[in-house]
Order: sequence, then structure tokens, then C-alpha cells
Amino acid sequence: MVDFQNTQDLKEFIPEISKRINENVQRIRLLEESINSIESRINTIEQNFIEFAEENNKNKNHTTSDLSEMRDKVINLSVDVQKINRLTGKLANKNDIKEIQEYVNLIMPMTSKFVTKKETETMIKEAINQQKYNL
Repeated sequence: MVDFQNTQDLKEFIPEISKRINENVQRIRLLEESINSIESRINTIEQNFIEFAEENNKNKNHTTSDLSEMRDKVINLSVDVQKINRLTGKLANKNDIKEIQEYVNLIMPMTSKFVTKKETETMIKEAINQQKYNL
């Protein structure tokens, strides 16, 4: 502690104290402004983080929904493929087609040699008419 022996020392000391107090007050104000600025930035960061988290949650929900929809489509496709496989099992294979073709080839010459009753009558009438004209 300072020992003041006269008032002159006190008069010199008071302005110095006042000056130091003002400097300290100014430093405190700068610190408060700095703190306010930091708080403002922290609030902005917090708000941005909250918005990012909400958007991320929406995207996650949308992705989950899309994934579920795709899973359902894959299941439906799998069922369709199974149906197609069952149907192809019922279809004729190459050997069956060749066998049917051989039967058709066997039958076709036979049907081409036969004539219907009407065709026979027509051919007979034509033959008779030709003989009449030739005589």
C-alpha cells in the first residue's frame, strides 16, 4: 500500500489511478465486445448445425423411404421372375418343336394328295366338258 505523506502526492496519484481505471474500463469493453462477437458466431454456428441436422434427418428419411420402395420393387421383380420361370417350364422346348415339325411334315404331304368331294366333282365336270369339246 502506498503511504501518502502529503496532499501533493495524493493529487498526483489520483489522475494516474483514474487513467488506469479508464484504460481498464476500455479493455473490459473490448473484451465484452469480443465476447459478444464470439457468442454471436457461436449462435450462428449452432443455428447452422441445427438446420444441417434437420436437413440431414429429412434426407435420411427420404433415403430410407426410397430404399424401402426399391426393396419392394426388387421383391416384386423376384416374384415376376419366378412366375416367368414357372411359365417357361410349361413351354415347349426345342426337341418338342422339332418333333411337332416332323409330324407336320409327315401330315402335309398326305393332305396335299387328298381332295375334297367338291373338288372331285368339279374336276369330273371339267373332264367331261373337255371331252365334249374334243369330240
